Amino acid sequence: FAVYAGELHDRDVRAAEDLMRAIEPDPVMRRWAAEATVDITYQAIIAWLEHGDPARDDEFFARLLEVNRVAAKPPRASRRPR
Repeated sequence: FAVYAGELHDRDVRAAEDLMRAIEPDPVMRRWAAEATVDITYQAIIAWLEHGDPARDDEFFARLLEVNRVAAKPPRASRRPR
């Protein structure tokens, strides 16, 4: 199972990285954001399955998307440290 889970994680990180190419030009930050959003997503889903209310799945999904957008979107250039 560990091999399968690792392959699935790697596939999802690559897909996230591809989606972020248009919004994050820095390859180091793009890789970090891809890895972070995939890991956040996995953990958030597990926590929701354990503690969430199925009647509120749409609310959970909207919040998860917002969290991932914040992690994936680079700050304005004026705020980026040099």
